[in-house]
Amino acid sequence: MGSLINDDYPIQLSTAPFIDFSILLNQDSRIKNDVIKEIGKACQDFGFFSIINHGIGESLIEDVMDANSRFFDMPIEEKKELLSNDVYKPVRFETFIQDDKENGKLTREFLKLYAHPIGDWIGSWPGNPPDYRNSTTYGPYYITLLVQSSPGLQVMNPSDGCWNAAPGPKGSLHVLVGDHLQVLSNGKYKSVIHLAVPGSEERRLSVASFHSFAMDEVVEPAMELVDKEHPNYKGSSVRDYLNYSSKESKPFLETLKLYLKSAIKC
Repeated sequence: MGSLINDDYPIQLSTAPFIDFSILLNQDSRIKNDVIKEIGKACQDFGFFSIINHGIGESLIEDVMDANSRFFDMPIEEKKELLSNDVYKPVRFETFIQDDKENGKLTREFLKLYAHPIGDWIGSWPGNPPDYRNSTTYGPYYITLLVQSSPGLQVMNPSDGCWNAAPGPKGSLHVLVGDHLQVLSNGKYKSVIHLAVPGSEERRLSVASFHSFAMDEVVEPAMELVDKEHPNYKGSSVRDYLNYSSKESKPFLETLKLYLKSAIKC
Protein backbone atom coordinates (compact mmCIF):
# COMPACT_ATOMS: atom_id res chain seq x y z
CA MET A 1 0.00 0.00 0.00
CA GLY A 2 1.31 3.48 -0.69
CA SER A 3 1.18 6.71 -2.64
CA LEU A 4 3.61 8.61 -4.81
CA ILE A 5 5.48 11.52 -3.29
CA ASN A 6 6.52 14.64 -5.19
CA ASP A 7 10.32 14.90 -5.31
CA ASP A 8 10.04 18.70 -5.13
CA TYR A 9 9.20 18.38 -1.44
CA PRO A 10 12.15 17.46 0.82
CA ILE A 11 11.53 14.81 3.45
CA GLN A 12 12.83 15.85 6.84
CA LEU A 13 12.83 14.33 10.29
CA SER A 14 9.64 15.37 12.02
CA THR A 15 9.74 17.86 14.88
CA ALA A 16 6.12 17.20 15.77
CA PRO A 17 5.80 16.31 19.45
CA PHE A 18 5.27 13.05 21.29
CA ILE A 19 2.53 13.20 23.89
CA ASP A 20 2.91 10.84 26.84
CA PHE A 21 -0.69 10.05 27.75
CA SER A 22 0.28 8.31 30.98
CA ILE A 23 1.07 11.74 32.44
CA LEU A 24 -2.64 12.58 32.26
CA LEU A 25 -3.15 10.06 35.08
CA ASN A 26 -1.01 12.20 37.36
CA GLN A 27 -2.95 13.66 40.27
CA ASP A 28 -1.15 17.00 39.99
CA SER A 29 -3.46 19.21 37.90
CA ARG A 30 -0.57 21.50 36.95
CA ILE A 31 1.29 18.61 35.31
CA LYS A 32 -1.84 17.51 33.43
CA ASN A 33 -2.50 21.07 32.29
CA ASP A 34 1.01 21.22 30.82
CA VAL A 35 0.26 18.14 28.69
CA ILE A 36 -3.07 19.60 27.55
CA LYS A 37 -1.24 22.79 26.52
CA GLU A 38 1.26 20.67 24.54
CA ILE A 39 -1.62 19.02 22.69
CA GLY A 40 -3.16 22.39 21.88
CA LYS A 41 0.16 23.76 20.63
CA ALA A 42 0.71 20.68 18.43
CA CYS A 43 -2.74 21.17 16.87
CA GLN A 44 -1.95 24.82 16.17
CA ASP A 45 1.60 24.37 14.86
CA PHE A 46 1.36 21.03 13.03
CA GLY A 47 -2.18 19.66 13.06
CA PHE A 48 -0.50 16.44 14.15
CA PHE A 49 1.13 14.67 17.10
CA SER A 50 2.03 11.14 18.22
CA ILE A 51 0.83 9.44 21.39
CA ILE A 52 2.96 7.07 23.46
CA ASN A 53 1.99 5.19 26.63
CA HIS A 54 -1.65 5.35 25.55
CA GLY A 55 -2.73 2.23 27.42
CA ILE A 56 -3.78 0.17 24.38
CA GLY A 57 -2.03 -3.17 24.70
CA GLU A 58 0.52 -4.20 22.08
CA SER A 59 -1.21 -7.57 21.70
CA LEU A 60 -4.54 -5.87 20.84
CA ILE A 61 -2.88 -3.73 18.17
CA GLU A 62 -1.18 -6.83 16.75
CA ASP A 63 -4.51 -8.71 16.69
CA VAL A 64 -6.17 -5.86 14.76
CA MET A 65 -3.28 -5.69 12.30
CA ASP A 66 -3.28 -9.46 11.84
CA ALA A 67 -7.04 -9.67 11.25
CA ASN A 68 -6.91 -6.95 8.60
CA SER A 69 -3.81 -8.43 6.99
CA ARG A 70 -5.59 -11.78 6.63
CA PHE A 71 -8.59 -10.03 5.10
CA PHE A 72 -6.44 -8.37 2.43
CA ASP A 73 -4.67 -11.71 1.81
CA MET A 74 -7.93 -13.33 0.72
CA PRO A 75 -8.55 -13.88 -3.01
CA ILE A 76 -10.18 -10.94 -4.78
CA GLU A 77 -13.16 -13.17 -5.56
CA GLU A 78 -13.98 -13.32 -1.85
CA LYS A 79 -13.43 -9.60 -1.28
CA LYS A 80 -15.32 -8.36 -4.33
CA GLU A 81 -18.65 -8.89 -2.57
CA LEU A 82 -17.77 -5.75 -0.61
CA LEU A 83 -16.57 -3.74 -3.64
CA SER A 84 -18.45 -0.45 -3.95
CA ASN A 85 -17.97 3.18 -4.99
CA ASP A 86 -20.92 4.26 -2.82
CA VAL A 87 -19.34 6.61 -0.25
CA TYR A 88 -22.31 6.13 2.10
CA LYS A 89 -22.08 2.36 2.29
CA PRO A 90 -21.23 1.37 5.89
CA VAL A 91 -18.92 -1.46 4.78
CA ARG A 92 -16.93 -0.79 1.61
CA PHE A 93 -13.88 -2.36 -0.03
CA GLU A 94 -11.98 -0.62 -2.81
CA THR A 95 -8.72 -1.23 -4.66
CA PHE A 96 -6.45 0.91 -6.86
CA ILE A 97 -3.40 0.17 -8.99
CA GLN A 98 -0.90 2.97 -9.63
CA ASP A 99 2.16 2.88 -11.91
CA ASP A 100 5.40 4.10 -10.38
CA LYS A 101 8.56 4.28 -12.52
CA GLU A 102 10.76 3.62 -9.46
CA ASN A 103 8.72 1.04 -7.55
CA GLY A 104 6.75 -0.61 -10.34
CA LYS A 105 3.03 -1.09 -9.78
CA LEU A 106 1.65 0.03 -6.44
CA THR A 107 -1.56 -1.54 -5.23
CA ARG A 108 -3.65 0.27 -2.64
CA GLU A 109 -6.57 -1.46 -0.99
CA PHE A 110 -8.81 -0.15 1.74
CA LEU A 111 -11.69 -1.43 3.80
CA LYS A 112 -14.04 1.09 5.42
CA LEU A 113 -16.25 0.07 8.33
CA TYR A 114 -18.76 2.00 10.41
CA ALA A 115 -17.89 1.18 14.01
CA HIS A 116 -19.94 3.28 16.44
CA PRO A 117 -22.02 2.27 18.18
CA ILE A 118 -20.38 -1.11 17.74
CA GLY A 119 -23.58 -3.08 18.33
CA ASP A 120 -25.31 -1.41 15.37
CA TRP A 121 -22.63 -2.22 12.81
CA ILE A 122 -20.58 -5.28 13.75
CA GLY A 123 -23.12 -7.60 12.15
CA SER A 124 -22.39 -6.05 8.74
CA TRP A 125 -18.61 -6.43 9.02
CA PRO A 126 -16.83 -9.08 6.93
CA GLY A 127 -17.53 -12.66 8.00
CA ASN A 128 -14.12 -13.76 6.71
CA PRO A 129 -11.57 -14.31 8.11
CA PRO A 130 -13.80 -16.17 10.60
CA ASP A 131 -12.55 -14.26 13.67
CA TYR A 132 -12.47 -10.84 12.00
CA ARG A 133 -15.38 -9.39 13.98
CA ASN A 134 -13.88 -10.51 17.28
CA SER A 135 -10.38 -9.22 16.54
CA THR A 136 -11.14 -5.85 14.93
CA THR A 137 -12.76 -3.62 17.55
CA TYR A 138 -11.61 -0.10 16.61
CA GLY A 139 -13.71 2.67 16.25
CA PRO A 140 -14.31 15.97 6.94
CA TYR A 141 -13.66 14.57 10.37
CA TYR A 142 -12.73 16.18 13.63
CA ILE A 143 -9.81 13.91 14.30
CA THR A 144 -8.18 10.73 12.99
CA LEU A 145 -6.25 8.18 15.05
CA LEU A 146 -3.86 6.03 13.03
CA VAL A 147 -1.50 3.15 13.74
CA GLN A 148 0.79 1.71 11.03
CA SER A 149 2.64 -1.57 10.61
CA SER A 150 5.78 0.18 9.31
CA PRO A 151 6.92 3.77 8.73
CA GLY A 152 5.46 5.55 5.71
CA LEU A 153 3.12 8.27 6.95
CA GLN A 154 4.25 11.74 5.88
CA VAL A 155 2.73 15.00 7.12
CA MET A 156 3.23 18.48 5.67
CA ASN A 157 4.54 21.18 7.97
CA PRO A 158 2.08 24.08 7.46
CA SER A 159 4.76 26.68 8.21
CA ASP A 160 7.15 25.76 5.37
CA GLY A 161 5.37 23.21 3.15
CA CYS A 162 8.02 20.54 3.78
CA TRP A 163 7.14 16.88 4.19
CA ASN A 164 7.99 15.29 7.54
CA ALA A 165 8.24 11.63 8.46
CA ALA A 166 5.73 10.85 11.20
CA PRO A 167 7.76 9.91 14.29
CA GLY A 168 7.01 7.31 16.87
CA PRO A 169 8.01 3.83 18.05
CA LYS A 170 6.04 0.77 17.02
CA GLY A 171 2.54 0.86 18.50
CA SER A 172 2.38 4.64 18.92
CA LEU A 173 -0.81 6.38 17.78
CA HIS A 174 -0.68 9.20 15.27
CA VAL A 175 -3.32 11.92 15.72
CA LEU A 176 -4.28 14.03 12.70
CA VAL A 177 -6.47 17.15 12.87
CA GLY A 178 -9.25 17.11 10.27
CA ASP A 179 -11.06 19.81 8.30
CA HIS A 180 -14.00 20.16 10.64
CA LEU A 181 -11.78 20.70 13.68
CA GLN A 182 -10.04 23.51 11.78
CA VAL A 183 -13.48 24.98 11.03
CA LEU A 184 -14.65 24.61 14.65
CA SER A 185 -11.51 26.39 15.88
CA ASN A 186 -11.95 29.09 13.20
CA GLY A 187 -8.51 28.27 11.82
CA LYS A 188 -6.65 28.15 15.12
CA TYR A 189 -6.04 24.39 14.72
CA LYS A 190 -4.64 23.19 11.38
CA SER A 191 -6.02 20.36 9.27
CA VAL A 192 -2.90 18.40 8.34
CA ILE A 193 -2.07 17.43 4.74
CA HIS A 194 -0.71 13.90 4.75
CA LEU A 195 0.15 10.97 2.51
CA ALA A 196 1.70 7.49 2.59
CA VAL A 197 5.13 6.88 1.03
CA PRO A 198 6.16 3.47 -0.34
CA GLY A 199 9.03 1.92 1.59
CA SER A 200 11.27 -1.06 1.11
CA GLU A 201 8.65 -3.43 2.54
CA GLU A 202 6.44 -5.33 0.14
CA ARG A 203 3.40 -4.34 2.19
CA ARG A 204 2.42 -1.52 4.53
CA LEU A 205 -0.78 -1.73 6.57
CA SER A 206 -2.40 1.10 8.49
CA VAL A 207 -5.56 1.19 10.58
CA ALA A 208 -7.27 4.55 11.01
CA SER A 209 -10.20 5.51 13.22
CA PHE A 210 -12.11 8.57 11.99
CA HIS A 211 -14.08 10.57 14.55
CA SER A 212 -16.79 13.11 13.76
CA PHE A 213 -20.27 14.21 14.78
CA ALA A 214 -23.46 12.87 13.24
CA MET A 215 -23.79 12.75 9.45
CA ASP A 216 -26.03 15.84 9.14
CA GLU A 217 -24.80 17.89 12.08
CA VAL A 218 -23.56 21.26 10.82
CA VAL A 219 -20.11 22.34 12.03
CA GLU A 220 -19.39 26.07 12.28
CA PRO A 221 -16.71 28.17 14.00
CA ALA A 222 -17.25 28.18 17.76
CA MET A 223 -18.73 31.47 18.94
CA GLU A 224 -16.19 31.60 21.77
CA LEU A 225 -13.34 31.80 19.25
CA VAL A 226 -14.60 34.40 16.81
CA ASP A 227 -16.51 37.61 16.42
CA LYS A 228 -19.97 36.43 15.29
CA GLU A 229 -19.81 38.72 12.25
CA HIS A 230 -16.40 37.47 11.11
CA PRO A 231 -16.13 33.68 10.94
CA ASN A 232 -13.43 32.29 8.65
CA TYR A 233 -15.58 29.38 7.43
CA LYS A 234 -19.17 28.61 6.58
CA GLY A 235 -20.93 25.65 8.16
CA SER A 236 -20.93 22.15 6.68
CA SER A 237 -21.65 18.53 7.59
CA VAL A 238 -20.04 15.15 6.97
CA ARG A 239 -22.73 14.53 4.33
CA ASP A 240 -21.67 17.75 2.58
CA TYR A 241 -18.09 16.48 2.59
CA LEU A 242 -19.00 13.07 1.17
CA ASN A 243 -21.19 14.58 -1.55
CA TYR A 244 -18.41 16.96 -2.56
CA SER A 245 -15.43 14.59 -2.38
CA SER A 246 -17.17 11.93 -4.48
CA LYS A 247 -17.29 14.40 -7.41
CA GLU A 248 -14.49 16.95 -6.95
CA SER A 249 -10.72 16.86 -6.42
CA LYS A 250 -10.25 20.35 -4.95
CA PRO A 251 -9.77 20.24 -1.14
CA PHE A 252 -13.14 20.48 0.63
CA LEU A 253 -11.80 22.97 3.16
CA GLU A 254 -11.11 25.48 0.39
CA THR A 255 -14.82 25.57 -0.45
CA LEU A 256 -15.67 26.60 3.12
CA LYS A 257 -13.40 29.62 3.42
CA LEU A 258 -15.20 32.96 3.57
CA TYR A 259 -12.06 35.08 3.01
CA LEU A 260 -13.11 37.63 5.57
CA LYS A 261 -10.90 39.32 8.10
CA SER A 262 -11.55 37.49 11.34
CA ALA A 263 -11.13 38.31 14.98
CA ILE A 264 -9.91 35.14 16.65
CA LYS A 265 -9.90 35.20 20.41
CA CYS A 266 -6.77 33.56 21.79
